[in-house]
Amino acid sequence: MRLRRLFLAAGLAGFVLFSTSCNKQTATPNQAATPKGALSTVIIQLSAVAGSCQQAQPGTAPITSIGIDQGQQIEYETPNSVPFEVQFPSGASPCSSTTFSSANGQPVYTGACQGGNGSYPYSKMTINGTQCTLAPGMGVHIPH
Repeated sequence: MRLRRLFLAAGLAGFVLFSTSCNKQTATPNQAATPKGALSTVIIQLSAVAGSCQQAQPGTAPITSIGIDQGQQIEYETPNSVPFEVQFPSGASPCSSTTFSSANGQPVYTGACQGGNGSYPYSKMTINGTQCTLAPGMGVHIPH
């Protein structure tokens, strides 16, 4: 009888551990936490300083190219919720469209980016109605 209770307790503990791990949230640095199985999101904050375009992930310094994994989506936003537009060259976007814009400054999501490995520079960026100057190679890249 004692052995039966021990097996029952072990089975119950295993079930509890398994069922709670299925809803676990995962996140890598500079990536929004998402439930397992949900679309993973990389947040990119767009801005312009003295006419130069900048992009960064929350809490990091501006960087020319931001890495994304195949299948991740990008959330474009501006720190002060100002209107923006970011464009990739025609036919050269890793995501579903070449242009992502927000007339009211609200975040815009790209959907899953399925481009192949490589760099995807922007062709144009506008912040608060003013086109800024892009640094060479500014955009996103899929490293593997």
